[in-house]
Amino acid sequence: MSLVYLPAEIIERILLSSCLNRTDITNFSLTCKRFHDCAQNNEIWRELFKRGYPSIMDKLTGRDLTDVDWKNQFKRYAEISEDAISKICTLSKESYKKRDLSNSDFKDFDNILLQKNPTHDFSHIYLTHSIRERCNQSNQLTDLTLKYYGRKVLTHISHRLQKQEVQDFMEMAISKQQSSVSYEMYERTLIMIASWCQPHKDISHATIKRRLDAYAQNIFDMLKHKGIIDVTIVKDLTTLRKMVKSREVEAAILDTTNNFLEMEGFNGNSDNYYLPDNSYIDRILETKLGIPISLSLLYLCLVGRLGVKVEPVNFPRHFLLKWEEHPAANSNDKKFAYIDVFHKGKRLKESETADLLPPVGINLEPSYFHVASPLHTAHRMLRNLIAIGSSSTTTSRDPSYTLLRAALELMLELNDGAERADLALMLVRVYLQLSINHEEVEMLCEKYRDDEGQVDFYLSHCQAQKQALEGNDEIVPKKRQNEEFPYGELRFRVGQIAKHKLYNYTCVVYGWDKKCTASQSWIYQMRVNKLPKKDTQPFYNVLVTDGSERYAADENLEPCQPEIVTHPQIGKYFKAFDSSRGYLPNDELLKEYPDDV
Repeated sequence: MSLVYLPAEIIERILLSSCLNRTDITNFSLTCKRFHDCAQNNEIWRELFKRGYPSIMDKLTGRDLTDVDWKNQFKRYAEISEDAISKICTLSKESYKKRDLSNSDFKDFDNILLQKNPTHDFSHIYLTHSIRERCNQSNQLTDLTLKYYGRKVLTHISHRLQKQEVQDFMEMAISKQQSSVSYEMYERTLIMIASWCQPHKDISHATIKRRLDAYAQNIFDMLKHKGIIDVTIVKDLTTLRKMVKSREVEAAILDTTNNFLEMEGFNGNSDNYYLPDNSYIDRILETKLGIPISLSLLYLCLVGRLGVKVEPVNFPRHFLLKWEEHPAANSNDKKFAYIDVFHKGKRLKESETADLLPPVGINLEPSYFHVASPLHTAHRMLRNLIAIGSSSTTTSRDPSYTLLRAALELMLELNDGAERADLALMLVRVYLQLSINHEEVEMLCEKYRDDEGQVDFYLSHCQAQKQALEGNDEIVPKKRQNEEFPYGELRFRVGQIAKHKLYNYTCVVYGWDKKCTASQSWIYQMRVNKLPKKDTQPFYNVLVTDGSERYAADENLEPCQPEIVTHPQIGKYFKAFDSSRGYLPNDELLKEYPDDV
């Protein structure tokens, strides 16, 4: 029998096959009118969309999708993606002379978000997904400028979209009594911080939940295998979670969770304690490494799924969990056990936690054992990230203060306490350092005027920056041809890879001066005056593999074979990497150094 004569239902069932893609269905629909009609079935296009964009479908879980035209959604996604990429491509020309981008530079993308109706339109999801897909392409050697500005856009729109979720979290955290707080709120805390601080990654709540559910199921299976639970009564995780358990069973569940995490390879990251990844739940699940607070919350979410209530404790310097081991005991030392997840889930008495304090005569205080609410837990995690982001080690490698800005901005969203003013003025200093967000600087300064002298200084600095930015977008070419170089030959061009003779770092040149243009104080501080040619030689602006930007003397650099230089600012200046030539300047850098090709 010919396929043409099969009932429409059978043909549609065939078209739902997972081996067929959108192109196959489109081509099939062009065969004849009957096949065209069969291929219009909305369920077929829904399945194709689900297979093509699974992470988008995750975000649509729980919505009423009954009236969605799925074939049209493919078209809508393509339109938004094309429009977004087109807008991103204009940013380099508009923003090249700026240190960084202000919120006002993203007005075209804000307009797209303003048009969205979350109930019926998924433009905002398509926008972030399409940019993220382009920025995270496996080939990281091409479209570097597009990806650089794409990540800037992604940070801006992701934070705009996440603000409502953050506000909802804060309202819920404030309104709930601690006794009614479940592990889901702490899980939400982990995901919120990881998503906010890593906007280039699609961190889905559904994905993290599935991962933790799977871990809890594995622990449940271990409990069955050990005979700790009666499988004739407790048939699944839900039953275990809801049932009343003796303290002996709860202790066995905690021990089994310890065994499972050790088998999986989870550890405290003592070797690289101050790595931001230690605070991000997605990275913790990948690397199996964390710090006390993040590992404690992971542990809490796992045993919570198994029906054991443990509570976070804001112990100084070392986050702990509290478990009521002996409810009838008279003293806290006997009543509670404190779980140190960083050290393999070791359980301590209250008196034993003193060993975690610095050996400088600090005594245990009752406040050390107060339960940390989800909001206080979020504050502590963000303070950790602010400390990491403001350290000289991080700022020297992150010229855009990406981590510090993200952590401060989220902390301000989640904080209405006394420290809000200090946080706001710290953020003002970051914005002024980058010469961005002057409207926000003025607003924050007016709102927190406790220190008139300090605020007036910031406002004066802000006004000076605004004036300096006016009409400062013209690129003045620096030419080699028909130019005199009285201080020595320019041996390097922009895009060329070089190695520092003294410090042995690898770098890429993104600018040059005929002689050193730095201040005399810098020249003496960096001991340039001790060099044989001192400051009367060509100097080069370079991006270094450690993430820093430096100003290097010609005599200190030597050429080397082209190799990849990993640096967050690479895309601002270069469009691609060529294994034989080094980095290829983008249009703006080429306009500034037209003879360097």
